[in-house]
Order: sequence, then C-alpha cells, then structure tokens
Amino acid sequence: MVPRAGAQIHLISDFPWVVRGALYARAVSDATGAGAGMRDRDEPVVLVDARNVARSRWPNIPDDRFVELACAWAVRERVRLLLVFDGPAPGGVLGTADLDERATVVGTGRESADDWIVREAERLASELHRAWLVTSDRVLRVRAAPYVERTTGGGAFARELEAFEGPRE
Repeated sequence: MVPRAGAQIHLISDFPWVVRGALYARAVSDATGAGAGMRDRDEPVVLVDARNVARSRWPNIPDDRFVELACAWAVRERVRLLLVFDGPAPGGVLGTADLDERATVVGTGRESADDWIVREAERLASELHRAWLVTSDRVLRVRAAPYVERTTGGGAFARELEAFEGPRE
C-alpha cells in the first residue's frame, strides 16, 4: 500500500497494545480512506464511538486496553471494526490506521467522532454494507439510525468486553 502525499506512517511499535505478530504496519491516510480492506458486504461493519464507550463504565477503560479488547472481540465475532476517537486516536493517529484485517482505528482530528461516524454509516449504507453502531450518545443514535441495522449501548458493549477479558484483579 502506497500512502498518499501527506499521509503519516505508523509502525507496529507505535501501537503499545499490539501483540507482536498479531497486527502489521499499514499506512495511515485521512478519514476518507477508512476501511479500505472492508469489502465483504456480508460481515457487518461495527462503528464504535470509542471514547464514549470507554468512558461509559467506572473505572474507565484505558484507551490502549479498550483497543486491545475490541480487536479481540472483532475476531471472535467475525465483524469488521472501526474504532472512532474524537481528536487523535491512541498512538497519536490522525486519520485511519488499519490494525489488522478486521480492525481500523480512526482519529478524527478537528471533526467530531459523531459527524465522522454518521458520514461513514451513510457511505456504508449507500454501498449496501451492513453497519452496526455502538454508542451511548442518544443524538448520535438518532442521526445514524437510517443507516445502521442495529445499535448497542456503550455500557452494554463495555460490559461485554470486560466479560470477554475476565474478572479484574
């Protein structure tokens, strides 16, 4: 993959939550290139309002741990995952970074994660991809409703990730 002019390159070492060998380095492009590897229309694309979900539980799930758990969940559930963060994503990512064949992390920069998610949901729907939304934000749920086939609350998703992780010590 050849990055576009101005794109940032992040090596696997830039992502501290990565298990060696599980993920590989990819070019980071701007938000318009999100999910470039997401071609299978039968697998749902799960759009996650990442900071909203990570902060929906107390104590909050640290960003790097949240990414790690969500990536493992995506493999188990056989879904495509877009973890959308307001501002920079963990690792300082602005734009998108494919973490593996199933997961992409998005740092929206100055744009709100909500606006990015709605635009991406609309694009996915127009291309006949199945899309799911994960957020506790009621306004985002309403805005994205015409484009997603199902919505899961942030707290419910966080509990599922924590259950997948096992009990905390």
